[in-house]
Amino acid sequence: MHQDNHGMWHKKDIRKGRDNNVFIYGAYAKALGLDVSRYPEYFKRCVKSLDKNNIKIFRHPGLPSPPFSFDECLGAIYLGLIPYDVIKNNEWVYVGKGERFDERAVCKLAKALAEFLLPEIIVKGWSVKVKKKDLNDRNRWWRDNLKNVAYFATRLTPDKIYVVKRYFKKKVHTEEEKLFVFHRDCVLKTKPKGTQDFSTRNILWLMLIMNGDHKRAKKLRPWESFESYFGKDHDFTKAIKKKYGVK
Repeated sequence: MHQDNHGMWHKKDIRKGRDNNVFIYGAYAKALGLDVSRYPEYFKRCVKSLDKNNIKIFRHPGLPSPPFSFDECLGAIYLGLIPYDVIKNNEWVYVGKGERFDERAVCKLAKALAEFLLPEIIVKGWSVKVKKKDLNDRNRWWRDNLKNVAYFATRLTPDKIYVVKRYFKKKVHTEEEKLFVFHRDCVLKTKPKGTQDFSTRNILWLMLIMNGDHKRAKKLRPWESFESYFGKDHDFTKAIKKKYGVK
């Protein structure tokens, strides 16, 4: 059982607990022709604010953390739950109030590096030791309330903006397209080795579907990454194999 009684899709059997990625999974379900009819109703219960000056969406009703992520944002956009004008007018920021990405970003980047690195550095004489375990924690920006890091961590990157613009048939910048192509080709050329790599390929598959690039979407051999990520018995794996005629 991978669909709960609210109509949300999950990676694991819901009898073993719920996932916090129901919107990207809902996007996969939509792309595969599976039921997503109850997503709009559930999304409304997750929204605290959704306008051009502030976006605050919970992953589940009453669950403020972990915060909304890029993949959840992308899933909600594909599901028709976040309007284009809202995310664009909030400066492509999907958590909180958006700020323009301009020359001030250089100063913010320096502050962000200081926020993230300095608390984890221990100085002993002339030697410097970095706690690598802490520095590898990608969730520190919200757990430790690193506001300057959040400025970069909660914004769609140019390659992702390209996908959203293409999906809504808006004009794109050349730089956005080049960055997306670079990301796409890197993923296509890289042999996946673990769960995160399979997830990255699954998300790229969705982005290619959103762009109407079905040839490259198939070239990804998504049935393999879906099976590796979700398991051979998952509804998504069965559906994507059927979609591409794979046994």
